Amino acid sequence: MGKIISSMKENINVLDQSLRYFETGNVAFFFGAGISKIAGCKTSNSLLKDMSENPVIQTTIDRNEFFNNQVVSSEEKLDLCKRELDRVDRIEEYKAMIRNAVFEDPELFNKKYIPFLKTLKSIKPFPIIITTNIDNCLEKTRLFPLDRIFYRKNQFKKENFKPDSIFHIHGYIEDLDNAVFTKSQYREWYEDGEFKNFLTHIFINYCVIFMGYSFNDNELKNIIFDARNRNNSLPNFILFPLEDRITQIQKSNIEILYKIEVIVYGNLKDFTEIIRSWIDRNFPQIPKIEDINNEN
Repeated sequence: MGKIISSMKENINVLDQSLRYFETGNVAFFFGAGISKIAGCKTSNSLLKDMSENPVIQTTIDRNEFFNNQVVSSEEKLDLCKRELDRVDRIEEYKAMIRNAVFEDPELFNKKYIPFLKTLKSIKPFPIIITTNIDNCLEKTRLFPLDRIFYRKNQFKKENFKPDSIFHIHGYIEDLDNAVFTKSQYREWYEDGEFKNFLTHIFINYCVIFMGYSFNDNELKNIIFDARNRNNSLPNFILFPLEDRITQIQKSNIEILYKIEVIVYGNLKDFTEIIRSWIDRNFPQIPKIEDINNEN
């Protein structure tokens, strides 16, 4: 096990290419659902399982045929669930399941999530965060100034690009009605010209490091493709665990089409330790290891 972790630490050293951009403030962390999962938030599959067990949905949708259909995206499945509950005036049940899915587990939040964020926060200056997550786990750590939390499209502006700024690009739990979950919401959100310009600016002018992100959002991938092929002078990186079993073809597609370097960092359970080790080597004022990886 020690040899495997050591080997994966060498993989993560590819991130050394980003260090010069930390110094200039041109780094953005891009957080996907995998980061919120550290705090105990549910995955989209868990949310869909909750939806499939709703009595209204059970009477109108064939659970085996629909929810196990790999061709239909999770966004399309949520779209149908929302419409069915709305049709019978029970949309509050849909919202309740969403809220439950993005609520943290107190034990995981305190023992794993907060220490992980404290590790990241030892990076100075701290980069901006772009996240598709609508939960408020980042804010609950009290490590970020509340006046730099942005989740409305009219707030996604260059003047808000300051250290510690957090951009919830799919909305926020505090404004659930306008958060992005369903296919129709995705289309409306990503057709907005100013929103596209905001994301394009990031992928042209920032070294973006993806963490806990599956890279499955087609609408976002289209914007990344256009931006990276317009100007790809800054390196971008995406971290995947071994459990994702990313194939060589998938790796090549991400690196060639989107110009994002893929780093397979090791097993998911070793993620915080591997990131901590990389930060410890490159940045000062690191918390003690027992504060970072307190698994017990």
